[in-house]
Amino acid sequence: WVQNSYEAPNRVTFEFGETARISVFTLSAIAITLCLAVAVLLLIYRNHEMIKGISKLFSLMSILGFAITIGSANLFTSSKPSSAICSAEFWLPPLGITIALSALGAKTYRIHRIFTKTLNNPALLT
Repeated sequence: WVQNSYEAPNRVTFEFGETARISVFTLSAIAITLCLAVAVLLLIYRNHEMIKGISKLFSLMSILGFAITIGSANLFTSSKPSSAICSAEFWLPPLGITIALSALGAKTYRIHRIFTKTLNNPALLT
């Protein structure tokens, strides 16, 4: 601001072509469909011994987190971003990753506690 000659910075925007938008939407739709298919299979086979052993709740939470992260990719290709879309671009990817990785971390800690036998009451793990 030398001698009161301030010029506002230019606003930078990124525009994606229609092909890029369709590609991102198609790939994320396929990935979200796979997430939903895995979630449905987890619920269908919930009484199977293997599924009982992997803790359905944490598995579903990690699938939800990955689906949120994958779905947020569509926000970046939006043609007319509003303040809500910009906020969602900022918050949804870290939120999805946090949900997914915290569920995986909880599952890992649960397995650690089982194999180190430091748990006095095994009913606390369910």
